[in-house]
Amino acid sequence: MKTFIATSFVLLSLTCCAQRDNNSMSNLSFTDRLYFGGDITLSISGSATIIGAAPMLGYRITENWSAGIGISAYYFNVRQFNYSTSFYGGNVFSRYLITENIFAQSEYHMINTEVVVNTIDGIVSRREYIPLWYVGGGYRYPLGGNGYASVTALYDLIGNPHAPYPNPTIRVGVNFGFN
Repeated sequence: MKTFIATSFVLLSLTCCAQRDNNSMSNLSFTDRLYFGGDITLSISGSATIIGAAPMLGYRITENWSAGIGISAYYFNVRQFNYSTSFYGGNVFSRYLITENIFAQSEYHMINTEVVVNTIDGIVSRREYIPLWYVGGGYRYPLGGNGYASVTALYDLIGNPHAPYPNPTIRVGVNFGFN
């Protein structure tokens, strides 16, 4: 609940900052304000395989502010230890362009993953939902037309020890507009 309240305050504060840009977007249709992107992962080495995807869909609320949703699914296999697992989840995010190419981002992410816990019956593996609340920013590089490559650095404020991502998390991806 604390995470939800904190995320709400961050998103509301970004709304206040972004209100001044409304007029320049009034002539765009709903689909012209949409953009999509994400990343695809494929890593195969001698002892490990990682396969995954994390698509996202955003909506430009104003010229500088957007919000959106995303999903993610990853599969890991470590042959050396005869171990494989997967995790999946979803997120909501808010992104604000500080300059033409530098942005700030806040994101609430919920991941379902396998965790190892110590119980009365001994050490067991079970699936749990792990909340992540990322804040950070990044740089986007124009690819021409409505496309951008981006690098984003995000720090998880919750810091759950079972989180499947490192802290901070660095993402590289692409975004494309629909128009």
